[in-house]
Amino acid sequence: MTGVRFAVAGLAVTAARRRQARRGIEAVDMVLEAVEQHHLARRPRFVPPLPEWIACLEETGGLSVPAHILAMRDTVRLHGALMDWEDELLNAVLPGREQLLRAEEEGDADGRRRSVWVDGA
Repeated sequence: MTGVRFAVAGLAVTAARRRQARRGIEAVDMVLEAVEQHHLARRPRFVPPLPEWIACLEETGGLSVPAHILAMRDTVRLHGALMDWEDELLNAVLPGREQLLRAEEEGDADGRRRSVWVDGA
């Protein structure tokens, strides 16, 4: 019976980690949307991450924002750094995701090479 309780406890911990990760990823998505809206509104791009963006990541997402993101002073670079961070978070939650993406990219590259060779372009 102890093994069953241990397994159930392990599943509960895993489920809690996934919920937390999902909250973090959703918070990064919200901040990415806010940064994109910032750009679309033609607001200055040479600004640090806004306090409301940081609060969303920390409070809503339960994340500890990496120092390199806090140090950003350009919203275009911030957007890229947030995309990279989101990838890292997704890779941490979904084992094998990174290898799957790499295989897809290699497949796409093979397809482009074949297309160039077949089409003669």
